[in-house]
Amino acid sequence: MKNKSIIIIITIIVLILVGCNNTKKVQFTDIVNNEIVKISSRYSGNGILYSTTNIDLVNKFVIAMKSDEYYESNYKDVEITGTSTIHLYDKNNIEIASITFEGKNIVRINNKLYISKANIQGILGEYFYKEFYTDKNIVKE
Repeated sequence: MKNKSIIIIITIIVLILVGCNNTKKVQFTDIVNNEIVKISSRYSGNGILYSTTNIDLVNKFVIAMKSDEYYESNYKDVEITGTSTIHLYDKNNIEIASITFEGKNIVRINNKLYISKANIQGILGEYFYKEFYTDKNIVKE
């Protein structure tokens, strides 16, 4: 009888936890499904605007973003950690997405918060930021 009670209590706790975790898993291409041909960002450290249409560099960004899993978040708002917002554009130079990394594994894409499974900022730092935030991508204003 005691074991049955423990099993029932554990089952109830698990059901409550699963019910409270109503996040939906999505892929980056579910969120941003347009072809990206340009990336721009004003670097928060120095205020300089950077932009690229280099398809190899754009693809590095897209591949990095696709390598992660995202979960829709119920968070209303989080404190921004000082990172730069990345703007993505289509072939008509129309902005199709804005991405800001806000806190550990929290990504704001088009004003909706997602929790990323991996450290996407670390991945981008390794494969994208080092090439993007360089003199050749500075926009003269």
